Amino acid sequence: MKKRRKNSSPQCKITSPSAQDQVGRVQRGTVDRSFSRTTYRKALPYLLRDFENRCAYSMVHHFNESGGLEVDHFDPRKKSHFVQEYSNLMPATRRCNGRKGDQWPTPEDIKQGFHFIDPTKEQDYGVQIFEDPVTHKLVGTTPAAKFQIRVLGLNDEFFVRQRLDRTRMRLLMSMPFLMHGNQTVESVKEQIGRMIPEIPPPPTVSAS
Repeated sequence: MKKRRKNSSPQCKITSPSAQDQVGRVQRGTVDRSFSRTTYRKALPYLLRDFENRCAYSMVHHFNESGGLEVDHFDPRKKSHFVQEYSNLMPATRRCNGRKGDQWPTPEDIKQGFHFIDPTKEQDYGVQIFEDPVTHKLVGTTPAAKFQIRVLGLNDEFFVRQRLDRTRMRLLMSMPFLMHGNQTVESVKEQIGRMIPEIPPPPTVSAS
């Protein structure tokens, strides 16, 4: 019997978690060093490991981002070395990092539920953030989700196009007779594995 070859780029799919699941979508591993204002970028390999090579906010894959992902300081208000702690660092696309910058919700915003979502501490996709199966735009169902989508521009054309391309590639997988050139089922699987994962539709929208 032939051994099945392991797919080098496993497909990632976001599902709505059960109550028994971890608190956040991402679990951080251990890091055997500290970082400073001049060395925080060296945290990137650890972040790629923990976030499965994806942006913490948009889930764009490291290899689909021109120049690769960057290191973002989640809470820029933290002082001294605390802002450089590994728990405060996130992998991010240049778009997300640039849009977020040093922005932080005001105390009044926070009272109304507006805040950036830390995926290591709370669930985002499939719980607060969903994808419209027709427009491929993200839909936030909580103040925090709506805030994050708006501030980070997660419905900009670049991100919508990536989600649309993923849907088209998944459709191609179901109709391999449409593949052309050097395309194979394995190569298409690998491409899909590096795209934004499938995101559940809003609870009131059917995915059919």
